[in-house]
Amino acid sequence: MSPSSPSDLATAFRSFSRRLGEGIGALETDPDAQAAAEPHADQVRSAVASAAALLGSATSGDLGATGAALADRIANTEPERWDDATLARLRSLALEAGAALRAIDALAP
Repeated sequence: MSPSSPSDLATAFRSFSRRLGEGIGALETDPDAQAAAEPHADQVRSAVASAAALLGSATSGDLGATGAALADRIANTEPERWDDATLARLRSLALEAGAALRAIDALAP
């Protein structure tokens, strides 16, 4: 599998808030599943916040706003300004958030 491009990463970080809302929404009739999902939701929030901090992007208590600002920062960075270590860390954080979202989805009935 080829590594994610900056464009792919921007799309992923922009989508995490929506995907988290959908995942948690699917659990609204099951309080136990909602409680089990919260540590995974925290992982998503933490991964996005870490990625924003890595790039010096604006952060807020709002996952959607932070993800959008981060995605804009990624999308607006000139390709030649990326270094391998930063891209690798962004990929790792995106994979971490994606895994947490899949764990939430697995809790749905």
